[in-house]
Amino acid sequence: MDLTKEGLAERSGVALPTFCKFERTGVLSLGSFLKLHIELGGLEDVLSDAS
Repeated sequence: MDLTKEGLAERSGVALPTFCKFERTGVLSLGSFLKLHIELGGLEDVLSDAS
């Protein structure tokens, strides 16, 4: 998958400033975290690690 951060922000529904703040601080809301993982296809791994 070849996405820019702008493209990933748009496709996931996470605002670009939120995405940029996450890059700088490592802090992200659970909702935004889930949206990004859904878009990137990693949500199943997150859920299987939690059980």
